[in-house]
Amino acid sequence: MLIQFSLLLLFGAYAFFWRYFGLGEIKAFFKAIGGAGLIFLFFRLVLSQDFQSFRIPLSIIFVDLVLAFVGVTGIRLLRRCLYERFEKQLEPGRLVSEKPRKVLLVGAGTAAALAISEIRKRRDLSFDIKGMVDDDPQKQGVKIQNVKVLGTIQ
Repeated sequence: MLIQFSLLLLFGAYAFFWRYFGLGEIKAFFKAIGGAGLIFLFFRLVLSQDFQSFRIPLSIIFVDLVLAFVGVTGIRLLRRCLYERFEKQLEPGRLVSEKPRKVLLVGAGTAAALAISEIRKRRDLSFDIKGMVDDDPQKQGVKIQNVKVLGTIQ
């Protein structure tokens, strides 16, 4: 555990802002947990027969890696899900009686995904995203954050 906590600290896993925890941050957790696994595997292979009782079985190393990764990332993802579900409701935002304006986004790329996220996070914005349009034939009919590409710009 000390090795894993040290590597998590070394890779900056404790510096992330939980509210914005996402796939980019998971890489640091993966590196830290994978590094710990390599250290455990090194000791497993290097220790001689004289230290047989201190050798960690390969199955234990594997189970530890899976549980550690799921544990450290799962707790953070759960925290983010709970924030998005409950804490956002407590933030001051638009009045319930205010009717949201219907919005159609032009483009279905990275900028659209960021715009959807920001609109959903900001309760003071009174927008209701109805869909997106994009000229790329591969994007027709797909969904980005549960918002469908409805057709072309035409």
